[in-house]
Amino acid sequence: MEKYVIIDPEDGVFLGTTGRNDIPPYVDIPQHAKVVALFSGNNIFDLTKAVAFFHKEDAHSYLNQYISRRCPEAFVVPIETTKDTTPYVDAVDILKAGYGRYITDMIDAIPMTSQEIH
Repeated sequence: MEKYVIIDPEDGVFLGTTGRNDIPPYVDIPQHAKVVALFSGNNIFDLTKAVAFFHKEDAHSYLNQYISRRCPEAFVVPIETTKDTTPYVDAVDILKAGYGRYITDMIDAIPMTSQEIH
């Protein structure tokens, strides 16, 4: 199954949105912001999945309506996944699709069976 994600060259993969009250106090956000867009470049919740769209047109529509003012260089990419039919893709699928340089914080958040440093 092919899903689509939004990537900004500077901020990374669009992970989704959250309300202002969910943001930790150490994160600097504009005073007027009620909803905050989350990106993998600043993965404050250690997310390992990103929001995805089932249709390319929907991803472009969301990008144009909500993301492009803040991230004018953002673009939509296809991600192949066979794991589920939820509107998410995980870091492994994004990595396999060749976009690993945008998800280093997501990769760091993947639980490991061994926490020993190698």
